[in-house]
Amino acid sequence: FVDHESPVGQFFEAFDSLDSEVVLLNEDHKKTASQFGIHWNPRAKHPLVSESIYASPEEAFVPLIETIADSQFNLIVLYAEGLSARLVNGYDETFPNLTPNLKKFGDLSLSFDGYFNHTFATYRGLHGQLCSVYPFFGGIGGWHTNYLNLKSVDYFCLPELFHKRGYESVFLDTHQKDAAFIDEMMLELGFSSVLTSEDMQAKQYVGTPKRRDSMSDAQLYTSLIKWLQDRENSQTEPLFLGMYNLETHAWQRISDDGTPYPERDNYILDAVHNYDVQFGRFLEYFQSSKWFDNTVVIVTADHAHYPDQDYRRLLLRDPDYVPVFVDEIPLMIYVPGLPGGLRFAVDDRTSVDFAPTVAQLFSLDNVRNPFWGTSLLARYPEVGDRVGVAAGGDEMYLIQEGRVLPEREYKQKNASPRLLLDFVRKSWELERLNLIWPSQSD
Repeated sequence: FVDHESPVGQFFEAFDSLDSEVVLLNEDHKKTASQFGIHWNPRAKHPLVSESIYASPEEAFVPLIETIADSQFNLIVLYAEGLSARLVNGYDETFPNLTPNLKKFGDLSLSFDGYFNHTFATYRGLHGQLCSVYPFFGGIGGWHTNYLNLKSVDYFCLPELFHKRGYESVFLDTHQKDAAFIDEMMLELGFSSVLTSEDMQAKQYVGTPKRRDSMSDAQLYTSLIKWLQDRENSQTEPLFLGMYNLETHAWQRISDDGTPYPERDNYILDAVHNYDVQFGRFLEYFQSSKWFDNTVVIVTADHAHYPDQDYRRLLLRDPDYVPVFVDEIPLMIYVPGLPGGLRFAVDDRTSVDFAPTVAQLFSLDNVRNPFWGTSLLARYPEVGDRVGVAAGGDEMYLIQEGRVLPEREYKQKNASPRLLLDFVRKSWELERLNLIWPSQSD
């Protein structure tokens, strides 16, 4: 039925050897692998590993890549908790003046449309973007429930690529150290250091955290600004800095140092507007600092907003909203010296493409890797319709023509796009067996 001497046949043998009870791959899957350019090394112990991260760039992105390649720019990535693009002005104007500062930043940046989260919630979202993987671990209840499992799996992630180029990597986590496990996870994924709420207090950047488990967003951005001010004249190594906030999380109200949305009484809009106000403080500092001329800044989200009842009620009149945990999220990239205000449609691509995109953006070593995604800057192979895949736990989605389709509602039961979800399930088996990436002992 399948030629087991062919590369695709060997690919199926590699998967069949995992003795899956979830799904058996067949001739239809073989066609899907070919149609959508799924890459494997079927003879290898680690089937996901490919020989390079990115292909030749689209012509429009060549000046962008060359500008960064000629200058060892710093990188700051700001992950907004649960921020959907439909709540960001510049992407959507349903709520006027909700995020004027993010809109201003978009005018300075390259913005990508049609870019969706590929997993959820926070632990999977951050992990999945930094390592271009569909994480099996890290679902409801947080990453700590799978701490030992995650420690037993080898991953290959962005911090390692930056370390090879001599970068210092730092992650700012808004939580108190023992309130969450973001700090432990970021260290496992390769960051050199993680700064938590206690560290910001010790540096006297902020006082007592406004929240029981974390800093407020105002305190977090104050910490970021002061940390950058301290480093502005003393940073000797190029910097890769990531940051994650909390107050835009579902169900959360802003602290007493926050700024509510003046045009409507709604706590969700208050949280988003307050985040924008605090981001605006950073943007004002950044534009007047030395960092402005030597630092790339990326604004994105860990995942879309959770579809709780209050959020559904807020978007009740939005005909395009599908109440699931997958939605378009912002991706805006500021690059010193390049004109901003440009927009690029990426047609249902997802955040699994984040790591390879950053790797190509910075011309990082184009080496062997287990990344699921492909760079948004590379020439996309004309192998079929673009289809996005999102998965978290037992929830699976396809993204086509800007619409998010839960697996159970996808009508074409044997269509190739739906079969893509089976490959994600197979990758979860590889993860459980620690066959994502070779360990140091291999």
